Amino acid sequence: MIIFISTCPLLSAANSSSTSLWGKKLEFKGPQCLWQLHPEVRVPVLTELSVCILLKRTISAEWTGFLYRSTLSKQKELGIGGNSAKLKVWLFGKQYLIHCELRVKEWYSICLTWSAKKQKLVVYLNGTTLTEEYLYSEGAPQQLAENGTLTLGVSHIFHPSGEIQPESGNNLLGEIGLFRMWGKEWSAEELSSLGCAEGDVVRWDLQQWKYGCPPLPDNNLYCGWSNYKIHMWTSVIGFTNPENCSLPLEGITRNWLVNIFPQNISVQDIFVSSQRPTCHVHQQQDLAEKSNSVCEKCFSCEVYVSVDPATNVKTVQKDISALLSIKFSVNFLTIEAVHDSINVLPAEIFPHVTGPPPTVTASLTTSDRGLTKSAPPRTANLSTTGEPLDLTVTVDLA
Repeated sequence: MIIFISTCPLLSAANSSSTSLWGKKLEFKGPQCLWQLHPEVRVPVLTELSVCILLKRTISAEWTGFLYRSTLSKQKELGIGGNSAKLKVWLFGKQYLIHCELRVKEWYSICLTWSAKKQKLVVYLNGTTLTEEYLYSEGAPQQLAENGTLTLGVSHIFHPSGEIQPESGNNLLGEIGLFRMWGKEWSAEELSSLGCAEGDVVRWDLQQWKYGCPPLPDNNLYCGWSNYKIHMWTSVIGFTNPENCSLPLEGITRNWLVNIFPQNISVQDIFVSSQRPTCHVHQQQDLAEKSNSVCEKCFSCEVYVSVDPATNVKTVQKDISALLSIKFSVNFLTIEAVHDSINVLPAEIFPHVTGPPPTVTASLTTSDRGLTKSAPPRTANLSTTGEPLDLTVTVDLA
C-alpha cells in the first residue's frame, strides 16, 4: 500500500485538501448548472484510455453522464448517456445502444475502455462487463482528438469562438459523485483495483473544472484507500553547521516525513526533481531567516507512502496536508512544505504492491446481465451540413 507525493499544481497554486472533490457530489437540477473541463486542462492525443463515472438519476428521463467533443470535427468523440431502458456510449461519432435498466435513485459506476491497438471498446456497469465491441474497419480512428471540450451532466455544442453551449432535452437530472480519466486501457482486473485511484488525464479536483454550481458534501460517498501520491515544493534552511547543507535531499526528506507522519503512514520511495533558489514559504520571515542561515534549498519532490488501514481519501488529503504544512526542525535544519503546492492524490496500486481491495460506498447495485454480440460497424455518413452524423449500433443484452 503506497502513497505518492508530488509537488506542482496544474493551475493556480492551491492545496489539494481545499480543492479535492472526493467526498462531494455535483447536483444537477436544471440547465443553470454547467460543469466543464477548465480550458487550461489539455487532454492529450490518446491511443488508449479509460473513463469512469459514478452517477445517480433522480428522474426517469433522457440523461447525459459526460460528453467529450473534438473542436476540429465537432463530432462526439467520447461520452455516456441513456434513458431508463438503454445505456448510450459515444465513440468517434458512433453511438452504441446497450439494453440495460438503470433505476432512478440508485448509484451506478459506469466505466469504458478503448485501445487503438486492439480496436476494442469495453463497457462496464458496477464492475460487470456489459459489452465488448471490436471496431475493426477501414479508416477506424487510431486516437482520441486532443484538446477537446468536456462537460459533465449535459451534452454540448462547441462554437468557433471557444464558447460551449449546453444542449437541452438530454441533461442529467440527478447527481455525479466521481469522474476520472486515464491515458491507459485498464483491464477488468485493473479497473476493479482502481476504486479510489485518481485519473492521470482528468482528475476529480476543482482545479480542473469550471462550474456554475458548487459541489455538495455527501458523507455517503466514502472511499477508503491506502495508496497516494503527493506533490510538493519543500524548503530546507540550514543553520550553524554548513555540512548539513551537503546532505542528500532524499535523506533529509525521508527523515522529516518519518518524524511527522503517524505510524499508520509509512514512507516508501522519494524522488527529488527540480530545484530553485528559494521557496518563499513565509516571505515576512525570509529576511530574518536568511540572515541567520548558512544555506537554503528549495526543491520539488515525489513521495510514495502507504496508509494502513485504508482510510477515506478526503480525510487522508486533509491530514497529510496539515502535517506537511508544519515547520519541522532537526539538527539545525528547518524543513517545511509550501502549503499551496501540496497535492495529495490517491494512486493506483502498483504492480509490486499487495494490499486490501478498495472500500467504496455509494449504495451501488450489481448487474447480472451478460454480454452479447453487436451489429457490425457501418461506414460514416455526413449530414446535409457536411458535419458527421452520430451513427448507432445496438447491443442486446440477454
